Amino acid sequence: MTSENILDVVGALDEIIRDPVRRQRFVEHPEITLRQAGYEPADVPQQVWNALTRMTFDELKAISDLGFALEADGVFNANLPWKHGV
Repeated sequence: MTSENILDVVGALDEIIRDPVRRQRFVEHPEITLRQAGYEPADVPQQVWNALTRMTFDELKAISDLGFALEADGVFNANLPWKHGV
């Protein structure tokens, strides 16, 4: 089930994953980190939440690095609520 604010939640996750300090907090305390961003874990589709919360810092960094590269190459539109796909 997708929440009404899914794009906003994905945007928040994207910002968390982009920032190394917040990324580490997410790895250690995903629920708290997402709540600090103003969202509840229940706002995230369950399979997405499960996948992200199983990832290590380095795995999340790889997603971030790929996102930055895709953004730099113009693949992602900066007007979207998220910079790259999480």
